[in-house]
Amino acid sequence: MNPGRFRGRSARQIANMIRLRLSGWRREICRHDPAEIMVFITNRCNLVCYTCPFMRRSPYSPVTDVPDLSPSFWREILEEYPGAQRVGIVGGEPLLHPEWPEIVRIAAARRMEVNLSTNGVLLDDDRIAMILDLPIGFLNVSLDASTSEDYRRMRGGSDEIYHGILGNVRRFAEARARASNPIRLVLSHVTDTVNLERIPAFARLAIDLGADQVFCQNMLPYGSSDLTLEGCSLVDSDENRRRLNALDLPSGIVVIPPRLIDTGVSGRNARCKHPFRMLTMDGAGNLSPCCVIPPHPKYGDMRAARRAWRSGSEMRAIRKAMLAGDDAFAEICLTCWERFTLDVNP
Repeated sequence: MNPGRFRGRSARQIANMIRLRLSGWRREICRHDPAEIMVFITNRCNLVCYTCPFMRRSPYSPVTDVPDLSPSFWREILEEYPGAQRVGIVGGEPLLHPEWPEIVRIAAARRMEVNLSTNGVLLDDDRIAMILDLPIGFLNVSLDASTSEDYRRMRGGSDEIYHGILGNVRRFAEARARASNPIRLVLSHVTDTVNLERIPAFARLAIDLGADQVFCQNMLPYGSSDLTLEGCSLVDSDENRRRLNALDLPSGIVVIPPRLIDTGVSGRNARCKHPFRMLTMDGAGNLSPCCVIPPHPKYGDMRAARRAWRSGSEMRAIRKAMLAGDDAFAEICLTCWERFTLDVNP
């Protein structure tokens, strides 16, 4: 383990990093804290994206009427898991939460790395100033499109909304440069069978806007009745590998391409590290096993039991299945770009 990783960490975070390193992936009951917390601070959103299980009913959609995360409940969670080192603040649209800056401050006060994701619609000058005044490591803007036509298809937003977001991102990058603020700016691109060849144009747009990185992720259908894997996702085939390799990506920016989905792995084990290292929750305390599936009471309830992530029956069953090599969530795990990240026999 690189000693530099301990710099700036609390004693509890350092101890937790060591516990994770020694035995964090081998037990259904975790004796460590999560390394990372992903928190859906609100399920409310101001867009209707066709890629999102919050908007399109599927077996993985969240329950309705989930409250926004309260600062007091957030403090309780962090007191229960003081060894966590990072937090990703997501939604819904996080900037709809009236107390999102306080959520950031509470985590940062515990020496946690804090990252924020937004769709950029509400990224006005006041919020730009707030973000630059807060200890945030990177800002991810979910843009998904290099043209207003693609944006309307992917995110349901008008031309006016799309061009407004481009202006917001550009002003953020300019304000960041004036302030010499080290926060990283990432633009994300959900990639499907239609827009794969548009990644180079998206990367050039990101350069023009002042972004540092483009992150492309494969579209997931989430078992929705009107979306199919082959119809919308990039499966691993000779043709899609050819298309991916043929992309003429510009220099001057880091572009992380989408990972093709291997549909021929149904007999392989869906072993993933996320149920062992990431706590994913919403404002009601509902848990999720990972960063892909939205929180739901069927995976555990942190309000009912603060230790639900560590030793609740729902999370224990998920980890047990992972360790046994069973497909805990066959469809979603076997089509996930994060799959097969756990080596249970290091």
